[in-house]
Amino acid sequence: RNVQRHADALGAFWIGMQVLVGELDEAERLHANVLALWRRFGYVPEGFTAPRATADASHMSIRFANYPLRPEFVESTYLLYMATRDEHYVRVGRELLRSIQRARVRCGYAAIADVRTHRLEDRLDSFFLSETLKYFYLLFDAAHRHATAAAAAAA
Repeated sequence: RNVQRHADALGAFWIGMQVLVGELDEAERLHANVLALWRRFGYVPEGFTAPRATADASHMSIRFANYPLRPEFVESTYLLYMATRDEHYVRVGRELLRSIQRARVRCGYAAIADVRTHRLEDRLDSFFLSETLKYFYLLFDAAHRHATAAAAAAA
């Protein structure tokens, strides 16, 4: 029987939830799977399907090809960095930001209409400014990262 798993870009928040409850191994595994999908398309499509037997991005198919520059995967990357202090997640953040820079337009940024072609939409949701960019800032702000680490060490 061919069982399919349907998932969407919003599900990337689950990685952050796993971090917050201390399930770091599972969070890192799921993050690697979503990152593989990001690397395949340059973004995480809004909806995708994967065969149950694998989480390999090469076997995933797109159900909804748009990507409105959602914050969930960037937030989870930030939370994994804060929990592990592994610079790998800062490097991943740079990779995500480079991808999002391709959505830059004259007056700001535009949502991705199709992750396969990187065609842009003439719109942008407010969460890009209020959330996505916030998590990039927190991930890259060295003063914040070091102050938080010092506070955790003192506790």
